[in-house]
Amino acid sequence: MLKEIKKGLSLAILALLLLQFAACSSIKSTDDQFFSDLFKTWQAKQELLAKDPKNENYLKDSFNKEWEMMHKYQGKKFKDDAIGQNANTYLTELKGCVDTINQETSIENQKAFNEHYKKRIAALKNLKKDSRFVVQEDRLEEFNVEKSEEIIQKQAKNTEALKQLEKDLNAVKLKVQAESTDSQAVYAGEITNHSSHEFKNLGITYKFVNKDKEVLATDTWRIDSFKPGQKATIKIKNTAPKDTDHTQIELEKGLEIN
Repeated sequence: MLKEIKKGLSLAILALLLLQFAACSSIKSTDDQFFSDLFKTWQAKQELLAKDPKNENYLKDSFNKEWEMMHKYQGKKFKDDAIGQNANTYLTELKGCVDTINQETSIENQKAFNEHYKKRIAALKNLKKDSRFVVQEDRLEEFNVEKSEEIIQKQAKNTEALKQLEKDLNAVKLKVQAESTDSQAVYAGEITNHSSHEFKNLGITYKFVNKDKEVLATDTWRIDSFKPGQKATIKIKNTAPKDTDHTQIELEKGLEIN
């Protein structure tokens, strides 16, 4: 009887050891499979580019493909804790990239994408220290984040300047001039550039509209250079003063903001 109990215990211990070995093998397999799938993912991304090099949505398609192939490793247990930590960071930032790149284009969304992108690249470079990471480093960078940030700064500057220009235009008090006639009204008013930027090739078109929202007449005021703090006189003519109900203002193309 005692021998039978010992035999039973031995079998139970053996079964437990086998289960532990199987678990460890599974974890080890996760590490290997992660790097294998990472390589396959980059192959798929390159195939997307080769299929249509002129695809304007390549970056979005590429990140969606990457998430589609790699998201299954979220929350997975890795044998190597450092690899697991970097893999988790990589996947978190990849998800951030995917979420922002699929949203409507805006300065704020682009800023958020850039931050996630930089952290994703950092995590990938940490993972590259492992010999199983076989994606070439020059293929990791598929987006020029520095150039993007320069564009963002320029866009932010332009947005700020244009908002102030709009305020300055709305503050102009156009007055009817003595030279006006029944068939043509002449208006003039002073504008001050309260922004911290110079506007070059500035053109403002005034549209004179009737109650039916039809444009009856237009006139454009132009100035070659409008510097911070500078004052200028806007002078425009309306050739349909009797039927004009309201005025619309539009910015002409060709404006440069310095």
